Amino acid sequence: MKGQFDWQVIEEERSPVPPEPEGEQLSGGRRRRPGPLLLVMLLLAAGTLAWLTYQARQRTAAAEEAAIADVLADFRLLLQAAETEDRELTTNLLSGRDRAWAAQQRARVATGALLQEPGLGLVAVETADPSPAVSWLAPALDEATVVITQTITLPDTAETGLLARSWLYRRGDGRWLYAPPRDPAEYWGSRRQRQLGHLTIQYPARDEELALRLADEMAAALEQACAPAGGCPEQMEMVVVLTAQPSGLEAPALEELVFGDGPLYLPAPSWIGEPVDENGFRLLARAYSRPLLLAALGRDLWSWRCCDRAPLLQALLDARLAQLDIQPWPMRPEDFAILREREFRLFEDTMTSWYGQAFSPRRDMAWLEAHAVVGFLLAQNPDADLAMLAARLNESPNYWFWAFDFLGERIGDRELEERWQAYAEANR
Repeated sequence: MKGQFDWQVIEEERSPVPPEPEGEQLSGGRRRRPGPLLLVMLLLAAGTLAWLTYQARQRTAAAEEAAIADVLADFRLLLQAAETEDRELTTNLLSGRDRAWAAQQRARVATGALLQEPGLGLVAVETADPSPAVSWLAPALDEATVVITQTITLPDTAETGLLARSWLYRRGDGRWLYAPPRDPAEYWGSRRQRQLGHLTIQYPARDEELALRLADEMAAALEQACAPAGGCPEQMEMVVVLTAQPSGLEAPALEELVFGDGPLYLPAPSWIGEPVDENGFRLLARAYSRPLLLAALGRDLWSWRCCDRAPLLQALLDARLAQLDIQPWPMRPEDFAILREREFRLFEDTMTSWYGQAFSPRRDMAWLEAHAVVGFLLAQNPDADLAMLAARLNESPNYWFWAFDFLGERIGDRELEERWQAYAEANR
């Protein structure tokens, strides 16, 4: 009997445990599958959520489309005001948050510069894409950036490039307004600095990539300007500040560049625009290099003392920039037409420029005289030392002595006059 009892115990211990059924667990320890009603409810909830999400996205898209249409409509009004130079209309399209900025924009509209002059001498030839676009719209639909692409050039050159110009807009009461950044510190970022040889450039973080590309071009142009003297003076340091202040859009006057001694303030690239093609970048680089080289020549590289024969120094500076391929020589056939009309005679009708003590506006008589003489003398002796000729302006007693220094030889009056007539005729 004992052996039979033990056998039954062993078999009980070895008997398999039955698996628990899948599904919901019941009170007896079993589970059961969800019922059809619960599945239907879950599907309905998911479908409702998807529908509500779709509706919300549709409403958001519709609101964004409406905001974009409104901001573009107000931007076109600004273009209309700029084209007609309508300051009154412009006032209603500008944010009044920054009064100095608003006053500057009104002034740019009054002169036609807002649309036609991006800055630093660049000129808009035409609008390559007549349809402005919104490149950025704030999630709150209260700020936007409008971009328009323009064909640009520099005066006296046939080269053109593309520049994308941006306008920041903010929603006002009843319309969108052209506006400065709401938080300048956040918009522009920290101020950074890079030193490249004799050039130190400061720029806002927002413009770092383009600013450093421009800095490379400017530093190379500066070294090229120093080449005739065997390199830049060891103590020379040109400091350029690419400023986030809107006042930087005002191009520095030639007097400030030549006679100044502090940093050179130029507009940060965001104020001007983003080059779209390589030609656009080259034109932008020349526009930034020009004031730098004028300052370097006037302050450090040439020993001219203010202010003897200032119009002639102005012409020599233009000649040097033309040699450096920063700008073309500015005398045009129409300038020679003015001189012929006035029966201009070489070195006899040049008293205005020889005794001039101030730089002259373009096509002023002193400007015409000085550029005619310098252009003619350079045509006779293209290898003339312009730095030496600038210094001799303070020393030569009259035009003739200075001209012979320029030519490097003595030429009779008659032959010189014949050469001038041939030069003027070739520039008709």
